[in-house]
Amino acid sequence: MTFRILYLDGGGIRGVMPARILEKIEEQLGGRLKDHFDLIAGTSTGSILAVGIALGKSPKELLDLYLEKGLQIFPYQKLFSPQRLPLIFKYGLSTPKFSDEGLISVLKEQFGEATFADLTPKSDQGKPPLKVLVPSYDTQDRNPIIFKSWFHERWYAQVPVWEICVSSASAPTYFPAHRIEKNGQVYSLYHVRLYRLCKPKGEYLQEMMVFSCEGSLLSSFFFLLPSSFFLTFAIQDRCYRT
Repeated sequence: MTFRILYLDGGGIRGVMPARILEKIEEQLGGRLKDHFDLIAGTSTGSILAVGIALGKSPKELLDLYLEKGLQIFPYQKLFSPQRLPLIFKYGLSTPKFSDEGLISVLKEQFGEATFADLTPKSDQGKPPLKVLVPSYDTQDRNPIIFKSWFHERWYAQVPVWEICVSSASAPTYFPAHRIEKNGQVYSLYHVRLYRLCKPKGEYLQEMMVFSCEGSLLSSFFFLLPSSFFLTFAIQDRCYRT
């Protein structure tokens, strides 16, 4: 059995590169890109691409998002822009480079109020539904949070997907941590870079890609990196119940 995984790394506005590659892949494969994978995982800007694909958006639509809305998310280039003054007054010495208002506005417009559980609807027959995985880091508990769309009983299942993406895309020094309150619990979420700094990337990815299944399977991993580096390889692995 082949379990097909698409993994999309971060890189901010450089998400135009994997978006362009995905556009060409979709042209070659035919049909919707989401129908060719069993799981799509994305970090930071990769989470925006992953969620967009899972919601049925084409790579061309996502590419246009970056090209048309990029300046709304990143409105200036200079660190000492006058537009940062409100942020400096609010955060002081820990001021991020950008406000998250533009990012939130763009993602709300693109994804609406779809919840994370909506990405993987329950299915009793036919092909198993697509799974989506997005990592983030909770600064309150100092632990990574791996959002998994197929775990409908988890606290984040009914959180809007735009909030999940903001949580993963809030890179330290670039955006403020994204705050989510759910069931009386407060989560202050950042880009998972804080976790990756103290964990080798291979080990980090191995920990992410653990799924509920039986026996062994041949998994194909597709890495799309913002540097336009494209790598495909297959490994024989064993799945453990999480």
